[in-house]
Amino acid sequence: MSIVTMDQHIYILKGKTREFKRFDVTSKAMTSLKSLPNKSVIEHATKFEKKILMFVSQTTEGADETVIHCYDTVQDEWTRLNTLQGPTIKLTTFKDDQHTYVLQTNGDVWKVVKPQSDVVDFEYVTKLWGCDWTVHGAVTYLDTLYIYGDQSTDHTNDVQVKHAVPGVFSKIVYMDCDISGCTAFMPATVTKGWLQKLT
Repeated sequence: MSIVTMDQHIYILKGKTREFKRFDVTSKAMTSLKSLPNKSVIEHATKFEKKILMFVSQTTEGADETVIHCYDTVQDEWTRLNTLQGPTIKLTTFKDDQHTYVLQTNGDVWKVVKPQSDVVDFEYVTKLWGCDWTVHGAVTYLDTLYIYGDQSTDHTNDVQVKHAVPGVFSKIVYMDCDISGCTAFMPATVTKGWLQKLT
């Protein structure tokens, strides 16, 4: 199940049944929306402007691909976006002040872009590591990227691991969790004023 919040609405997407509902926090009304057009299982969902991006796994000629469907919350319609190479399962998304990013378990990072007026696309940024590493979440603070994933000797010993991406992230911090007692990772967005109250 994926949950995406936008304005006064909470969008609920059930991965296997593909049920898609919108809950209005003001009126407390629950509305059923158009389901994903095909029968694919939704692996991940995130918001981008007034749209919800849904990531679906696909294998073509033995190669993993990530199919992305876009739901326009204003127009109440679906479109299919370009397909990304690489795995969908356990991918995560994160944001900084200006952009939304997709991070796959193979280390590939993609930036969500709109090269034309209303067309959503993906621009390849970099590869952060060379192995397959299960990631539970990622979040940015200032210009540092924090990534939370399973303990893995493959990842720890990977010579391709990057600790910065010049012009994008000045520092990358990797946080490992014990697989047996792993907890959920939930990034949250808070206002600058709220942070100042805490200090």
